[in-house]
Amino acid sequence: MTGHINKIKTYLLLLFVFFVVIAGGSVCLGAGGIYSWIDKQGIRHYSNVAPSTSGVNVESFPEDGAKYQSLPSGTRDGILFKAVKIYDGDSLKVSGAGLTLMVRLVGIDAPETGGGKHSPQPFSRKAKNAFSRMISHTPFTLKSYGTGGYNRVLAELFVGNQNINLQLIRQGLAEVYRGKMQPGLDKKAYLAAQKEARLHRRGIWSLGKAYESPRLWRRKHPRN
Repeated sequence: MTGHINKIKTYLLLLFVFFVVIAGGSVCLGAGGIYSWIDKQGIRHYSNVAPSTSGVNVESFPEDGAKYQSLPSGTRDGILFKAVKIYDGDSLKVSGAGLTLMVRLVGIDAPETGGGKHSPQPFSRKAKNAFSRMISHTPFTLKSYGTGGYNRVLAELFVGNQNINLQLIRQGLAEVYRGKMQPGLDKKAYLAAQKEARLHRRGIWSLGKAYESPRLWRRKHPRN
């Protein structure tokens, strides 16, 4: 009887060790990085899996999004970040407090930069350059609204009390995002800023009927 009980204990111990190893492996697999590269057609890609394509310059950086989102909101909101790389008018890589994050400005959609056989949208370069001037030489804070595609932090970006997302809308360098808005975001403020920009025909709104939203442009020019 005692021998039978010991066998059961041994079996349960082995089973416990097995699940610990599996769980540990899962954690390791989930704690990878984000990879960014430009393919031979000039189109930028993001993935949490390293590309198998040869002959391309792959940029990788730690994925600290989960660690960042696990912090209390008061702590997150107080972290000062700096821009590491600006990709276009609404996405960038930032670092601060030992964290490296990929950020997508929430609530806005800037003109697409194109690539390869696709020409950039009008005002895409101006949007990127203006965004860069606003934040490149000054620390800023983020107000997170969760995580989006490619594990990017969806956030409003503030230089002091200035909401940079809204500023890009006011200057006509981005439109209000046409997809589903993140809960808690003040959509009315964004629509009011866009109304002002359209009224004064700033930036993208100076194109009149020739203007095409980034959302529609992406549908017409898929990456694949």
